[in-house]
Amino acid sequence: MRIDLYTLQLFVAVMETKSLTQAAAREHIAVSAISKRMSDLEAMLNQRLFERRPTRLEPTRAAHVLLRHANTIRRNIQQLEVEMTDLSEEVRGTVRIAASIAVVTQYLPQQLRTFSGLHPGVSVELTDSLSPHAIKLVADGQADIGIFGDPFAANGLSTLPYNEERLVAVLPVGHELLARPSLSFAEMLPFEFVCLRSESSLSTLLFAAAARLDRQISRRVQVSGNEAVCCMVEMGMGISVLPAPWLERHPSFAGVETRPLDEPWAQRHLHLCFNGDRHTLNVPTQLLVEHLRKAD
Repeated sequence: MRIDLYTLQLFVAVMETKSLTQAAAREHIAVSAISKRMSDLEAMLNQRLFERRPTRLEPTRAAHVLLRHANTIRRNIQQLEVEMTDLSEEVRGTVRIAASIAVVTQYLPQQLRTFSGLHPGVSVELTDSLSPHAIKLVADGQADIGIFGDPFAANGLSTLPYNEERLVAVLPVGHELLARPSLSFAEMLPFEFVCLRSESSLSTLLFAAAARLDRQISRRVQVSGNEAVCCMVEMGMGISVLPAPWLERHPSFAGVETRPLDEPWAQRHLHLCFNGDRHTLNVPTQLLVEHLRKAD
């Protein structure tokens, strides 16, 4: 019995997507070709690996056994690549990251600069994507690493903590709420808001918080990007909520002031997501994941 590594890679893709079509797109192979590979694999093992359902493939017990061994083999191969690379030349490759423009500008420049110093042979492709789209790009195999924020979840993907940021109330100079040293979200809700796009993780978080209070956010202006939010707040178009680290990095908005937000969800968590176990990622992606999760 001979099972090649590429067939195992395709099998893992089918297991993770539960779809020949999605697995084929992720692995850049024709659906007919991956279907034949799976049929040949079943014949070689003399085991049915998938039950065909109307909308998905249902893995059999034999498929789960094979997946366990396939992941072990892939981890061993990955470790071999790492050790051989350490003994020979520098790591080379390209890693695709999908993240919001706020993350791209706030956190990644310094982190990628230090990573490039350690691994000059690895290039990085950045795609500006809001959290839901970043998760989808990774799930579809169009990005290697996604960065997303609460309250979204990357179901079906592996995740690791990336960063935390404190959210604060953003108010125009002279606003009546500035008389208070800190604010609850309920105290902000009677006023009109400047909001980011509704599909952003921050807007989703704020609208969910309002719903828990059985209230609604009065949205006066919707914009794309933190800088636009500050411009609108500065002009008195409403109030808002933004990450404190971003505001500290952009102190040029003299017409806005901030106040701490007394809410448990105001300490927002950012996460990394990727397909499969991190130990089975290709070497450049594995190195970048480890670098990002350790970065301050």
